[in-house]
Amino acid sequence: VFATVAGDVYAAGWNGHGPIGDGGRTDSATPVCARVVGPANGGPPIVAVAAGWRHTLAIDAARELWAWGWNGWGQLGVGAGDDGLEPAKVGGPLAGVPVAFASGGWRHTLAVDGEGRLYAWGWGAFGQTARGADRSDAPLPVPVPMPAAVACVAAGWRHSLAVAGGDAFAFGRNVDGQCGAVGAGG
Repeated sequence: VFATVAGDVYAAGWNGHGPIGDGGRTDSATPVCARVVGPANGGPPIVAVAAGWRHTLAIDAARELWAWGWNGWGQLGVGAGDDGLEPAKVGGPLAGVPVAFASGGWRHTLAVDGEGRLYAWGWGAFGQTARGADRSDAPLPVPVPMPAAVACVAAGWRHSLAVAGGDAFAFGRNVDGQCGAVGAGG
């Protein structure tokens, strides 16, 4: 997935859950323009994109977050339901909130707002959405308390990483040490 200088979004490849954003599920070997967003569609220009596993994220010029593709665990942040075959604005506590950056994982998503506040949603079975003992799925963004403003995030397969106040934080499955902790984890 990529955004042009003009702010249109293009993607190619597998499209079974709609991560290309063209309204369908047909795979494409060549880049296809996503619907709804971008000047080519009469939508807002996109300034940043991120690819999750079967879902896509985009931040527009007004810093609003959009998502589309696979939504089996609520990883689009638009509520529980069907796959998003075209871009839709992320809802809940992030509706209308300026987003600095976002990262898509396997079945979950992370975003940081313009004030450095972290949000997580989607599949939480291994704690990758950083909600402590609550391992339920979150179909809308949930604020994640952090000790300082978050400078960057990365959503992995069953884990998440964040840097805040110069310190690194890891959440989720640690079976192979991907969270940086010694010993086996969940």
